[in-house]
Amino acid sequence: RRTFHPKVILVLYEKEARLAVGSGNITKSGLEQNTELFFVRQLSYVEPKDAALLRDVDEFLEESVKLADTPGTQIKFVRDALASRMRSTPRLDSKQRIEFEFVSTYSGRLLDQLSGVIHEEAKITRVGVLAPFFEQDDLAAGGEDGLDAVLAEVLKLRQSQGAILDVGAPWDNALLAAP
Repeated sequence: RRTFHPKVILVLYEKEARLAVGSGNITKSGLEQNTELFFVRQLSYVEPKDAALLRDVDEFLEESVKLADTPGTQIKFVRDALASRMRSTPRLDSKQRIEFEFVSTYSGRLLDQLSGVIHEEAKITRVGVLAPFFEQDDLAAGGEDGLDAVLAEVLKLRQSQGAILDVGAPWDNALLAAP
């Protein structure tokens, strides 16, 4: 019923983990030939902020298993190893600020979650896009589901007067400016 589209690489070492989240499929083409983007973080098991992020990734893995027709054999070992490495790491104090959020559509619409992680007093003044498949012909593709509609929703989250959608295209960005 759903398309499974996330790309997450989690590598566990003795004292740290490496997390990569990105656009590329975890295939030879996705990792070696295509133009892709990955965000990589080195995370310490003993640092509460890092452990909080790893716990979010673990919840994502748990939800992913529920979608599978068969449970597989390895994900349980990875999750158990991760849990044992963070067993003594304290939970985050509710007052501690975190630098990164790991969100997925398992918890609901991504735009709603983005709204939840942007500080209430923040104002979005400009949204830029690096999306080569949408920069020219497809900006308005799909009508209500087009890229321009999605970016307009992002601006509405915390919009300030005169916010601009900058898609890096040859158009006059003033046409996309928020009212």
